[in-house]
Amino acid sequence: MVLSFKGKVALVVGSTSGIGRAAAVGFARQGAAVVVSGRREALGHAAVAEIKGAGGEATYLHVDVRDPASVAALVAETVQRYGRLDCAYNNAGVELYGLLTDLPMEQFDEVISTNLRGTMACLKHEIPAIREAGGGAIVNASSQGGASVGVPTNGAYTAAKAGLIGLTKTAALEAAPLVRVNCVTAANIASDMAHAAWTSFGVTEERIVHHSPMGRVGHPEDAANAVLFLCSDEASFITGSVLAVDGGWVIQPSL
Repeated sequence: MVLSFKGKVALVVGSTSGIGRAAAVGFARQGAAVVVSGRREALGHAAVAEIKGAGGEATYLHVDVRDPASVAALVAETVQRYGRLDCAYNNAGVELYGLLTDLPMEQFDEVISTNLRGTMACLKHEIPAIREAGGGAIVNASSQGGASVGVPTNGAYTAAKAGLIGLTKTAALEAAPLVRVNCVTAANIASDMAHAAWTSFGVTEERIVHHSPMGRVGHPEDAANAVLFLCSDEASFITGSVLAVDGGWVIQPSL
């Protein structure tokens, strides 16, 4: 099976590093024109340079998903620049740690505003744009932390990621049949955010590898490949699904 996005436009929200960047590079490699977006401008332009250096087409647009007007402008400028929007990956997210009894409500709100409310803002504008183009697909970035398990000291993040499951399923029902909406729940993917989380939890990469059924940590490309599949025509009968990309982490007794 060969995935192709030739002639299509892909928007990757939160693509300046990690899984988002890997997805942006992957879409471009398969022929899509890609909009790289996020808050970190230097990293965004670096991702665009990587894509263009490999012969792909990409542009960077700044977005702060906490601001609905910023999201609306992002989608509008994407369509203005490329004439259409065919698929989107909503990957913007933050983690702030603390026991629920100690976590300031302002920090809880910050995580929910970015990870859950920000994705809602994206869906609000992406779905009409993709419908206008004749149909396509959206993937939301959840996590096994929240989707399948609780994570001590990470309550805001797990609450947001659990909420994304319900949001994805409702969006899939409302957007069908022209727009498919699915969700990828990743875990143990080696990225800057994951390494920060592992450090916060006192977990080493070696321990994760030791307890992984697959015998390794995941690479950003592992999750990105799942995103590309769900956005492709090969997944045309899949919507409202939750696809785990965790190397089997949640099916074993403990880490």
